[in-house]
Amino acid sequence: MSSLDLTTQASAKRNIEASVPTGSPYALMLASVQPGTGRILALAMNRNFDNDQTSNGPNTNPAKRGQKGNYPNTTLPLITGGGDVVGYQTGSTYKIFTMTAALERGFPLSYTINTTSPYRSQYVVTGPASCGGKYCPGNANPGWMNGPRTMWTGFGRSVNTYFVPLQERVGAENAVAMAKRLGVQFRAHGTPEAPSDYELSQDPERAHEWGPFTLGVVSTTPLELVNAYATMAADGVYCEPLPVAEIRDLNGRAVDAANPRCHQAVSPDVARAVADAARCPVGDQSAFGRCDGATAQDVRGIVGRPVAGKTGTTDSDRTASLAVMTRQVAVAATMADVDNPFGARSMSAPAVNRAVAYTLRDAMANQPGINFIAPSPMIAFGPGGVPPSRR
Repeated sequence: MSSLDLTTQASAKRNIEASVPTGSPYALMLASVQPGTGRILALAMNRNFDNDQTSNGPNTNPAKRGQKGNYPNTTLPLITGGGDVVGYQTGSTYKIFTMTAALERGFPLSYTINTTSPYRSQYVVTGPASCGGKYCPGNANPGWMNGPRTMWTGFGRSVNTYFVPLQERVGAENAVAMAKRLGVQFRAHGTPEAPSDYELSQDPERAHEWGPFTLGVVSTTPLELVNAYATMAADGVYCEPLPVAEIRDLNGRAVDAANPRCHQAVSPDVARAVADAARCPVGDQSAFGRCDGATAQDVRGIVGRPVAGKTGTTDSDRTASLAVMTRQVAVAATMADVDNPFGARSMSAPAVNRAVAYTLRDAMANQPGINFIAPSPMIAFGPGGVPPSRR
């Protein structure tokens, strides 16, 4: 028996088509899972599953000029990955891995960095992001983002120059290890001259210098992304994605293959702290009232339940993503040109946000709103567990 929930699946397809209809060269790909079990509730995209691609549009990749693109028909596993499909960059959604690693190492949610834009880091890089040979990220809206930021406000306003220095202090290799622990598979390979996700992730010495990691440069599938966020909704319990709810043998006996495969990936208090900060980007409020600004303000009102999550876009909006969770359902989607993921395109973050928020709303229609459990005062505010303004 499939784990797909008919209400969630139908809503996902309907809301995707309302945002980016089938026929567009840009794919809008959505996955939903149940926190605590890993059961896949929905997989939907603006594509038809069909071997007949004779009427498909032209491939947008200049290296494949004259070939057919993967729209409107395709058989590629664009949502789940496999074969040559390694995923898509999901931008600032990756800040969750740096934050989780930091919390696990004793940095409280109130940890404050006076952010500026650009920020000259200690990571050695070349190219457009370099200033004097060092990685120098900036903020998209410095006036709204700069100044003293905590994990709550840095995550809520998606402040790049908060998370890069935080990653420096935590160790990029530890943020990478956290992503692995939460299910990121690092499928993309490079060359010895230009190493890619897989090579960098396998060597802690190289991962240590991976400055842009926290800004989401790794190729990630929507299923990997949603499952990482679902782990936080489940108090740190990671479950392998599972497409079935029940399998029976010829004698009618249930077999173990359908049982959830779960383990405690991070402590409940760390997961609760992450979820508390993740309420900020989507228009909700932390247990301690510390949210200040949101990149997807409307999500809380659309879903009508306590929610947490994070937006993410990449340079020139080549991709746009959103992951959102309640305690019972997690939904994530990415919009990308799957034929040419690094092309100079402009994906629509509002289209992604609408599809995800309305799908989650419909999935929660017959379920009660359950508030997130507040993290301990110690992990929120550090020694003594007292807010700075009250010390």
